[in-house]
Amino acid sequence: YRAYFQNSADGLFLVGVRDDGRFSLEESNPAHKAMLTEFGFSPVLGRPFEDWIEPEVAARMNANDRLVVESGQVLRLSETASIGNRTLHFETILV
Repeated sequence: YRAYFQNSADGLFLVGVRDDGRFSLEESNPAHKAMLTEFGFSPVLGRPFEDWIEPEVAARMNANDRLVVESGQVLRLSETASIGNRTLHFETILV
């Protein structure tokens, strides 16, 4: 799994639940790091999303992550987000 995670062309990342109940980026593969850098994000592992992502995007991510944690079910999403002056489309699977 580690080799797949590190070498995938898809942006893969792991989210953690902090002691305060907020969600944070815990690990990011090279493709995901490159995407974040391209859009001007400088995430610090372990910091809550709302500390480094636009508030409306962070709120949506937090709500989706909370739903998965509370329900224990897989969530598949097709999302659109405006980041900077670009509109991006994401296919996301939360487990």
